[in-house]
Order: sequence, then C-alpha cells, then structure tokens
Amino acid sequence: RDTDQQMPGAGVMNESPEAFQPSVSKQESNASGRFVRRALDVMQRRISPWMKLLTDSELQALAISCKYTEYDIGASLTREGDRKDCMFLVVMGGFSVLMQSIPNRRNSICIEDDS
Repeated sequence: RDTDQQMPGAGVMNESPEAFQPSVSKQESNASGRFVRRALDVMQRRISPWMKLLTDSELQALAISCKYTEYDIGASLTREGDRKDCMFLVVMGGFSVLMQSIPNRRNSICIEDDS
C-alpha cells in the first residue's frame, strides 16, 4: 500500500521529493544535528512518560498530526539523515500540537525546559 503518497489535505506538493535539492552547508548541518540531539534528550526525559497518560484517541490524533507533518517536511528533503532528524522533530511538533488541543491538560503537562 502506498497510502503515504496520496494524502488528502497535505497541500499542493505535486513534485516528488527528488525534485527538491536543498543546499545545506556543513555548519548548518552540524547545528541542526545538535538541535535534534537536544530535542531527543528533552523528548526522552519529558515526553515519553506522558505518552502513558494519553488516551487511545489522543495517541491517534498525535500519530495523524505527525504523519501529515512528516509528509510536508519529508517532501522537501532528500538525504536519509535529514529525514530521520526531521522525524524526531516532527514527533515533538506533533506532541505540542496535541497538547495545545487538550486545554484541560495543557496546565498540568508542561514541555518547558528547566535547565
């Protein structure tokens, strides 16, 4: 099944991922790598325990949110490493979107960094 290719509401991206050739300097690449590692660290320490608090429907909403974002970001990236990095950021983005959509939990669950 290639359901990934046909996603309703995913914008007007008719070009294949190969059509995009982003030029990323070594410096930019390293900076983004550091950001991803930091994001991952925050995610493992803070977000993982909260996944247990979410209901099935909330987890589903999170998964859908991540899927759409992955499609939009992935379409503009070509290198495999970029895709993996993106996926982690997408999960974080999806999670914050989900938290914002659950007002009664937003106050009790905080993603701010306290370091």
